[in-house]
Amino acid sequence: MFKKGLLFACSLFLATSVMAATLPVDIKPTDLRVYGDKQNPAIIYVFSSLTCPHCSVFHKDVMPKLKEQYVDTNKAKLVYVDMPYDSMAMTGFTISRCMAPDKYEAFMDVMFENQLLWSNAEKPREIMTRFATMLGGMTKNEVDVCLANEELKKTIIRQRTNLAELYDVTGMPTVVVVKNNQTKKIAGSDEKAILKVVDERLAN
Repeated sequence: MFKKGLLFACSLFLATSVMAATLPVDIKPTDLRVYGDKQNPAIIYVFSSLTCPHCSVFHKDVMPKLKEQYVDTNKAKLVYVDMPYDSMAMTGFTISRCMAPDKYEAFMDVMFENQLLWSNAEKPREIMTRFATMLGGMTKNEVDVCLANEELKKTIIRQRTNLAELYDVTGMPTVVVVKNNQTKKIAGSDEKAILKVVDERLAN
């Protein structure tokens, strides 16, 4: 079951990777994941959790559209905000922060694609470690060292708390669009509704 799910997820990533927006090469574990030009003043914040079923739908259906229509066209940068509300999500997010930028998207794609597999497993960390070694280029020791980094975990929590409070985000997934000091927020994974809100905010 594991191998089948992983192979399917890998093929999905390879099929969509051409359209993927790239991350900055100088990204550090303590940095939020930012797609597009860091200097672009227009921002699309995506608040999401690895253990949220609706976030899995969002990641597969909506994220590619946001990157293609707004990031790749330089209309805005996209900032991904990790929202771990349980230990499994924190484990996955922590591992993702320790990866090289060119491995990050493949790992996140597989995590969301196989959400039911690892979230219902007795030892989800072992499955995540396999994903990290097979797709993220990490060794098991590197994963262990990464997960022992308590300062990184505190940083992720601090970033989540600060931004969620700033934009009054209470559920996931949530998109917040910021342009010219004006914000627009929409929760859920409805692709048409989300793109409509983003279009309206970025047009002004």
